[in-house]
Amino acid sequence: MSNHDLTRRLAKEANTSLNAAGNVIRKLVRDGAFSVEGQGAQKVLTRALI
Repeated sequence: MSNHDLTRRLAKEANTSLNAAGNVIRKLVRDGAFSVEGQGAQKVLTRALI
C-alpha cells in the first residue's frame, strides 16, 4: 500500500471515528445527560467536533 493510499485510509477512519463520537455526544445531550448550556458540555462538544 502506498503512502498516499495509507494516508487516505487513515483520514477516512479518523473521520468515521469523529462522526461516531459526535453522534454519541449529541445523543447524550438529547437524552439529558448534561445540558447544552453547561460549560462542560460545550468543552466536550468543542473537543469532539473540532
